Amino acid sequence: MTKASHLHPFSIIGFIYKNLRSTWYLWIYMFFNVKFDNTADSLISLAELAAVLLVFIMMPIVRYYCLTYEFNDNSLTIHSGLFVRQHNHIPYSRIQTIQHKQWFFLKPFNLESLAIETAGHNDGKAEAQLAVIPVKTAHLIEQLNRRSSQVVSTETIEADHVVEPQAVYDITANDLSLYAITSVGLIPALIAVGSIMSQLDRFLPDHYVKAANNYFNHLSLSIALLLFVLIAILSLIVSYLRIVLRYYHFQLTKTDQKLTTIGGFFQRNTVTTPINRIQAVCIKQSILRQWLKLATVNTIIASNAAKSEDDHDDLLVIPVISNKLVFNKIHAFISWLPAINPNLNHLSVNKSYYFIRNAVIISLLPIGLAIYFWRPFGYAALLLLAVAASLGYYKSRQTAFAQVGDQQLVLQVGRLWTKELYFLPWQNIQSINYHRTVWMVHKNLAHLTINIRHGNSNQAIQLRYLSDQTANSIYNWYLRRHA
Repeated sequence: MTKASHLHPFSIIGFIYKNLRSTWYLWIYMFFNVKFDNTADSLISLAELAAVLLVFIMMPIVRYYCLTYEFNDNSLTIHSGLFVRQHNHIPYSRIQTIQHKQWFFLKPFNLESLAIETAGHNDGKAEAQLAVIPVKTAHLIEQLNRRSSQVVSTETIEADHVVEPQAVYDITANDLSLYAITSVGLIPALIAVGSIMSQLDRFLPDHYVKAANNYFNHLSLSIALLLFVLIAILSLIVSYLRIVLRYYHFQLTKTDQKLTTIGGFFQRNTVTTPINRIQAVCIKQSILRQWLKLATVNTIIASNAAKSEDDHDDLLVIPVISNKLVFNKIHAFISWLPAINPNLNHLSVNKSYYFIRNAVIISLLPIGLAIYFWRPFGYAALLLLAVAASLGYYKSRQTAFAQVGDQQLVLQVGRLWTKELYFLPWQNIQSINYHRTVWMVHKNLAHLTINIRHGNSNQAIQLRYLSDQTANSIYNWYLRRHA
């Protein structure tokens, strides 16, 4: 067991930054409501601001001194807490993923952050979060985890030779740009801008809010439209740059039955996960990428290592690749995947009626509310009927399934004009739910819900309106595999 060590002192700055990011609205409110004059009220306000600032700075310092870590050949232990001491003991055999993050300003000092997750967490956070530690220490912990099944000492492990990767994928500049272009969305960007603008009036003084309202109320229609277009273009550019910077020099490698992804410009993000911990593989195609014959490959893992503030729990392994190359390329990294696209069994065309009917029924409520409250402009909401019908038809035509030998279940579903193709090893399926309504019995139809572990929770993949014979066949296959 190594001696208990503190994090690097730079971690205090990181703690302060995280606190500031979560309480920025409070500081805006306090700043605009402090009176900078010589009155007694002003002095009291400044004293209150200084007291809050002192507590704000002292909390990260106390956290730094109370947090230590130590490790040996078998496990990592983290000690934390001031009044209630906590000791988090993590055996290497329980580790799901290891994530390294290195901001550009930490690279000259050979420092980085380390996050370790196991399958037992359920709070959306990694069990071990070492904010700033030496790169040498982080790599030593990862090597010990890799060699946890062997008897290897911390003194000799550093001398081991570097293992050459068995497969490597590097994204090209053209592919990265193509991925960013086909990923940006105007509506999400405008929603983000709108949500920020709508919250500012809660923290800014009234005279600032009134001045802004007066300014926008006196704008002509042409100027307002021009301003909207400029904001939309700026949002798209920011969204494009965010994706390019996040996956800059993206690389996927396979070494010792582990997958490692590396990418990022300002912050290099490295995620390592064992292949045998992958729950499923998902090949996604938005309708735009379907037209361009491109696909994105994700792996579903039982951790949040791949998750950021605006991302999902999937671990992105290939950002964008041609349809005709995707299976051959990913098979080199995950050998249990088929090397060619399996033949899928699609629903018959006449079953599209059920999907269209359901989508249209769901759209009737917002359409009715819009017509009732915003007449006559609310009648424009009737266009949602066409949108709902197209979504229902798209979902029905994308619903498909297949069995690869006796080991895998392949499921394809459509969600919001995005096709998702899942490859599920039978041992990773948590459960299968077979169900149907009274009305479906007479039509010999049934639904199947396949549950898998996804991040900290469950993901349900549903095949709707299968024939009763098909649903029973898949259900009985699963029962036989677990018999």
